[in-house]
Amino acid sequence: MLWLDFAVASLRDAERAFFVVADEADEDEPDDIVRVRFPHCSEFELVHLALLLGPGYEPQLVVDGERPSEVVTACDRRMVAGLAALDRTELPELAERWHEASGFPRAGAVLPELHALACTAMQRGQRLLYSQGDERDPGWG
Repeated sequence: MLWLDFAVASLRDAERAFFVVADEADEDEPDDIVRVRFPHCSEFELVHLALLLGPGYEPQLVVDGERPSEVVTACDRRMVAGLAALDRTELPELAERWHEASGFPRAGAVLPELHALACTAMQRGQRLLYSQGDERDPGWG
């Protein structure tokens, strides 16, 4: 099973957003990073959504690890801005189009949460980051 872990954070906090265990975090500096996991979702589905929102998709590599599960990517800013600009009433139609384009059965459930993440990223002036996990990778979980 694949999944995408998302976080709203600055680029400098990318490693902390995905790889620092709560016990290792600095208790004097509160962590306000928003994190969400979408099971059964991969970059394939994310790119399809981005292409429905605008032309092209240009993610930014933020952390390059030795294994795929150690890679952190920033979503294309155009996708995040386009998603955040949508009214919540527009989400059901976009979810249907996303499902039709990618075959992603959870589009209707995931899109409102992804929209909220995009809105938070825009409000905070931060990036929407993601890392793809795979149960076949023993170093991830």
